[in-house]
Amino acid sequence: MAFAKRFIGAQLLLSTCLALSGIAEAQSDQPTGPLSVAYQQALLNDPTFLTAEQQLQVGLQSKAIASAFLRPRVDFVGSASSIYQDVSSDFFGGFTEHYIGWAAQLQVTGPLWHRELKAIVQRGDSQETLAQTQFALAGQLLVQRLSEAYFDLLASRAELDYANGEVKSVNEELRSTRIRYNAGAIARTGLDEARARSDIAEAAVISATTLVENANDALREIIGFNPDVSIDDLPNVPTSLSPRTPQPEKLSAWLDRAMQGNLEIMQARQQAALQLTEIAIARAELSPRLDYSAQLGVSDQSQSMVGQERYANEVGLQLTVPIYAGGGRDANIRVAEANRNTAEANVRRVQARVQLNTQRTYRQIQTLKRRDTALAKAITSAKSALAATRAGYDAGSRTLADVLDAKLRLLAAQRDAALLRYEYLRSSIALQQLVGELGPGELRRLDQLVVSNNGEEQAMAQLQTRPTVAKEFRVIETVRPPSTGAQTTPLPFNLELQRNR
Repeated sequence: MAFAKRFIGAQLLLSTCLALSGIAEAQSDQPTGPLSVAYQQALLNDPTFLTAEQQLQVGLQSKAIASAFLRPRVDFVGSASSIYQDVSSDFFGGFTEHYIGWAAQLQVTGPLWHRELKAIVQRGDSQETLAQTQFALAGQLLVQRLSEAYFDLLASRAELDYANGEVKSVNEELRSTRIRYNAGAIARTGLDEARARSDIAEAAVISATTLVENANDALREIIGFNPDVSIDDLPNVPTSLSPRTPQPEKLSAWLDRAMQGNLEIMQARQQAALQLTEIAIARAELSPRLDYSAQLGVSDQSQSMVGQERYANEVGLQLTVPIYAGGGRDANIRVAEANRNTAEANVRRVQARVQLNTQRTYRQIQTLKRRDTALAKAITSAKSALAATRAGYDAGSRTLADVLDAKLRLLAAQRDAALLRYEYLRSSIALQQLVGELGPGELRRLDQLVVSNNGEEQAMAQLQTRPTVAKEFRVIETVRPPSTGAQTTPLPFNLELQRNR
């Protein structure tokens, strides 16, 4: 168990450094980028993260609760009673009396030897460690959910831009068709077809607008419905962004990093280690227990004809030897062992899922890189085709419908390229989370990417290649941004690190 404790502590140290690296950087300066500002709001308003924060506070009490079993318990017991009694005695004769009696006692009790005490303390340590890992995972998922909501919003706006462009082009064709119909150059059927095409395009705008509104609501759910925080002018990702191959390039390297640093795997391992302490506690129920007690008491029934004042000091030992409990103790052991087996199976399940998701995300990035190359060629070809079609229209060999189709193909290719950029950034964030290296620092790098095109090279290089833990991690003092008149909430991770576990 000592090795397991050191192993868990070492893993927690690594996960804490990786998962929360960059918070100190984010708090050293006032946030200026859109994602950094949104992150500060999310820390204060996201319901999922706030729930995890309170669950952390609960978990941090596990060790204190476990340690309490080792310490004496001191109680003061006092009582007072009004007594009516009818006494018949050969010595005193018969009488009836009413009097007030009282008693006070100071009790000290505690364990001398309980086999399960060591396991209970180890369980408290494991629960505290698990709570911190769960909170670190919640922090990572907050960064991932926030960035995904941001890119989903940008993607929905790209769809709306395409729909508006289609409406504009189709309406131009409709106006031209109406002029030709009024001049008697075409039949009524041509005008009806143009109107139908315009109505379909208008319906597409309505659907795209709804997508934007839904994406707005999803982002607002994370950052809070604060009217002072505007999300209407969020910058787009620059069109010059090109997907890159993840660094390192070998998939095996990413799989190794995922197996070592993924917080879900770490959490599952800690849950399995926690079940080992439950087994030890269940088995200890079969062992004898030795407790001590001490009492200092006084009682007064002197108002009674046969009463007395009594002062008593008592010190004692109590030995409890379990003999038979209806089979419940053996059943508890079997339950604990079954839970241990379940937890170990869950470790294997989580490892397989993380490995599969890492492979899929890595391949997705590779696929997006190849698709980006193909779309770049498609955009170039669509521009050339549009120019040629317009030239043919001016020469009388092409119709306005041909120009419209060429223009829509170009708009569709540009939209697909924009959606690909957002999907690439989502996949890059997901890959960082899978290997346990996602932190608020990624949001600052994304801000650098979307705010200034000049920072694209540096931002993308940093997005997939993180600095070493020793250089990036600093002692964190607060989890919430400081505000005027509000107290900051201490971040509990530094408490664990200071113990050098």
